[in-house]
Amino acid sequence: LTAEKKRATDCGTSSPLHESKSATDAAFDRTVAAVLERIVAGCDASLAICTHNAVSTAAAVDQMAKLGIPRDSPRIHFAQILGMCDHLTGSLGTLGYRAHKLVLFGVYEEVFPWLLRRLDENRDMLGACQTERPLLSREIRRRLFLS
Repeated sequence: LTAEKKRATDCGTSSPLHESKSATDAAFDRTVAAVLERIVAGCDASLAICTHNAVSTAAAVDQMAKLGIPRDSPRIHFAQILGMCDHLTGSLGTLGYRAHKLVLFGVYEEVFPWLLRRLDENRDMLGACQTERPLLSREIRRRLFLS
């Protein structure tokens, strides 16, 4: 993130990054809502909502319901990186949304910096481990017929 800001300064252009996480989230949510509205209006578009942000995901789900878009619409997909917010992907899939996991593949030297960028962008998501732990424990007990 710092390198992108520096590059923009060095090139004499404005930064492509929003000034804060909340500004980024707000722009993301506005864009998702706008594309969903265009789809309902008949625009030939599809949308992949790729976020680890549960609030943004809930906003997209609420907007779909408000616009009457079916959960299983072939034009709307949700996705998260495998190993990040798996509870979110699982919940979406269980509720009938088209939920996917991004599986990283490639040369380590090329993939790892990309993954570090995603982790940096999603620092708040790292607290999700505390959310996932009880869910995972409950699921393990269920599968072992302990509850």
